[in-house]
Amino acid sequence: MLALAAPLEVQTRTVTRAAGREPLKLPFVVGAGAATERINIVIYMTLLSTAPPVGEATLTEDGDAKWYKTLGFKVTRNDDRVLELDIASETCGTTCEPVRRTLTFDVRTGRSIDLLDVFAPAGQKAIAASMRAERVRRYHDQVRRLARFKDDRFSELGNKLTFNEACLKTETKHDTPIESLAAAFAARSVTVTAERCGSQATRAYDEVGEVSVTFAYGDAKVPMTGYGKSLLLGHGDVAPPTSPFGQALRGTIGPAAVTAILERPNRDGTFNGQYAYDKRRAAIPLRGHLERNGAIELIESANARFALTLVGATLTGKWFGDNRAVDVRLEAK
Repeated sequence: MLALAAPLEVQTRTVTRAAGREPLKLPFVVGAGAATERINIVIYMTLLSTAPPVGEATLTEDGDAKWYKTLGFKVTRNDDRVLELDIASETCGTTCEPVRRTLTFDVRTGRSIDLLDVFAPAGQKAIAASMRAERVRRYHDQVRRLARFKDDRFSELGNKLTFNEACLKTETKHDTPIESLAAAFAARSVTVTAERCGSQATRAYDEVGEVSVTFAYGDAKVPMTGYGKSLLLGHGDVAPPTSPFGQALRGTIGPAAVTAILERPNRDGTFNGQYAYDKRRAAIPLRGHLERNGAIELIESANARFALTLVGATLTGKWFGDNRAVDVRLEAK
């Protein structure tokens, strides 16, 4: 039985940086037990591509920390069911761009949760359709407002019209994949947000921006899974899904202890992931593909790969590299 848990203690850990660079602020869940360990693994692997710190150990600019100009967080929900963290950052490559993301966890188990966990397939379809309709409506309004500039395509407003027409065409043809939608799980409803159309370079043309739609829990038009009802409404006692994707994975490669996280596969079966040897902390990136029969291939480099089989929440198989093959076992414990 999954008993209710107490709210978690969330502290701040700081990444020290070179003079003139703003320190990075990250959440760290305090406490013993598997649930807090799972949460911290997902936070640090997702945000920094490193294993979480041990206790109050000083954080240095390892992993992906160097790509951040700023990084901070707010605890937006912390009760006996859900911990939700709003992560705000600015990342820099060729250009700098603000990025927001939400990390949500079942505090009873430490499991990361998303829309696919909480809503049944019919509910997922309804959410995608509602988001598409709202985005189409907003871009249609922009195109109608700018229509008088259709014969002046090289002006600033003409360029804006062309941009919004392209966005409208895309939204009319395709639903936004539910896997790409961000979700904020409040006490009685979930707010789903789709990213803006276009890129940083076209932001000046995009007055629609991110689009958010809110859905009440228990709405018959947006059916939930048994687990979603159990977690968010307190209806029944349903165990979480067994999928390892998006979860903290622990296991071994040969005799070495490792930590890993694999993103949810895209519709074509491709996904990204990473793993870290516990003695080294820094994560190694992976490119993966999930076959219909549960076979998984993970590419580490031109000379190293994994061949795994997925059964429930466990992946077993081999790592091939350095002219040898070693046993692998990873579990979402």
